[in-house]
Amino acid sequence: MRGRLYFATSQLIWAPGVSFFSFFQAHPFMITWWESVDDEAQNVSLLIKARDGFTDKLLRRSTPGDWILTVVDGPYGSASNAADYGSVVMFATGIGIAAQIPYIKALIRDYREHKARTKRISLFWQLDHTGEFDWVADWMDQLLEEDKDYILHITLFRPPSKSADRLCKHGQHNRVSEIPGTMNPDEILYNECSLRAGRLLVTVSTNSSLRDQVRRLIQKGMDEGIKLLELEFQPMEKSVVWTTKAPV
Repeated sequence: MRGRLYFATSQLIWAPGVSFFSFFQAHPFMITWWESVDDEAQNVSLLIKARDGFTDKLLRRSTPGDWILTVVDGPYGSASNAADYGSVVMFATGIGIAAQIPYIKALIRDYREHKARTKRISLFWQLDHTGEFDWVADWMDQLLEEDKDYILHITLFRPPSKSADRLCKHGQHNRVSEIPGTMNPDEILYNECSLRAGRLLVTVSTNSSLRDQVRRLIQKGMDEGIKLLELEFQPMEKSVVWTTKAPV
């Protein structure tokens, strides 16, 4: 991209240059990552899962050296308020991680610059397949490197396998955990409430089943110090359920 661009969380990119009819299609994409110099964006990255129709055409147009007309819009929602919460719990499934990464990036930056009250960020990501982590591995490494105060904690729920059927911890101070099986939002929220510092923000970019579970839990049993934020992008995948036997 050329020109002076400044990016924030919850901004969207439209790609009307993919085809003639794309001018009439409401098909925005979440900006997942950006690199800046003096707060001016030098490049941005989108995380897109190709399907039939528009995204398939976009994939076929995405060749090195090719230019596509794009429009930047937003930001939307209450993204700037995330830094006002002492703790932030993030739920993602599959491609939903694309909506959570910008919030993590902004919160770590704001904390480093003494602009955020956030003392704890907990990301819970349910992978639909193990290869999904490769999409964002470099960005995750960079976020953990930038998090000098160790406020970010990542838990991955992955398909169980014969070679890895136990809890595994990685990274400095064991801030990345891998668990075989599906996440239990009830157990997660109960534990995070006991660890929270001040008000708690829960952000969600998940399949509809998990999103409904989180919404019901917060509406029924949580106090006024907890807020639910359903992010602008929500994945369309169906729920994925894995079963695994506990190791003996």
